[in-house]
Amino acid sequence: MEPEPIVPTITGHADSSRIVELVRELRELGAEPFYGTRSYMKADEWFGNIENLFEMMECSEVEKKELTVFLLQGKARSWWDEVKKAEDVSLMDWEGFKTVFYAKYFPAKDRLEASFLSLEQGSLSVGDYEAKFSKLLRFAQPMTEVQKARKFELGLVDDIRSSVVNLRLQTLTEVVDCAIAVEKTIELYIQHQNRQRDYRGKGKASAQCMCASGEHGGTGKRQRGRAAIHAQQTRTSECYNCSEVGHLRRDCPKSKAQCCFNCKQPGHLAKDCTQG
Repeated sequence: MEPEPIVPTITGHADSSRIVELVRELRELGAEPFYGTRSYMKADEWFGNIENLFEMMECSEVEKKELTVFLLQGKARSWWDEVKKAEDVSLMDWEGFKTVFYAKYFPAKDRLEASFLSLEQGSLSVGDYEAKFSKLLRFAQPMTEVQKARKFELGLVDDIRSSVVNLRLQTLTEVVDCAIAVEKTIELYIQHQNRQRDYRGKGKASAQCMCASGEHGGTGKRQRGRAAIHAQQTRTSECYNCSEVGHLRRDCPKSKAQCCFNCKQPGHLAKDCTQG
């Protein structure tokens, strides 16, 4: 459970009544107190939110400092009390406060800047790469929009970078949007290729199955062809005289005897028949 907020004494040359009004406005915008943290990312997130709120307010550099000090609570407030003992903060403005705040909560700023300079997309999506890029950008030396764009391009994976660099986009936002579009196109192409490969694989398996069952393929046709030829050969080698197979009628050893059409007796013809 967080300790009860302590209302700090307003210092510097800011007008007290004016500060009270600004504090009310700051709270209405959703400003949260800062209790201190060991995570530089959490400290950076809080500080970034305060800076965003100040962009919606009309206040001087000294007033920004006073308002931020008002939000310090717990360990963060104790740290500020020690700062006041060590130096005169009555004339400190916003930039001066940022300096001491960063010195306290970002002791590894040089290391973070080095991380930014060596940052690459790697296995990250373009969206995740952009999020990490933006967080570490705060710890880098000031850069123009064009410099940010070129730095972001440099860290993209080859397939995406090759499609983006030739466009020579001038802002970080443009580069990020273009990289996301290219990434999506690549993903769709890969999905299409996978579907085509799966379709061809299923077609090949179906053909193999039909061939094995004799429903399709050269082997089945050859087998049926041989059977038809054999059947035809069998039929053509049947003797029409004796009805036996293995020879033709002209070669039949059982030639039928002459038969008389008059008396139906064998041994003579009708013209020689004595019975009629």
